[in-house]
Amino acid sequence: MVDAIVLAIAVFFGWMILDVVKTKKLTGEVVIQAGFVGIVAGILWYGIGVLLS
Repeated sequence: MVDAIVLAIAVFFGWMILDVVKTKKLTGEVVIQAGFVGIVAGILWYGIGVLLS
């Protein structure tokens, strides 16, 4: 569970940094999009971990 949370946070910040570099500005849309991608990545990582254990 902890590794899924760490991955979700890392994906969130990575996605946000890449999007801010691409658009040259930080908007609410970028934060919401990065949050959604981070949550989905965390859920998928946790699901894969449950299936493989």
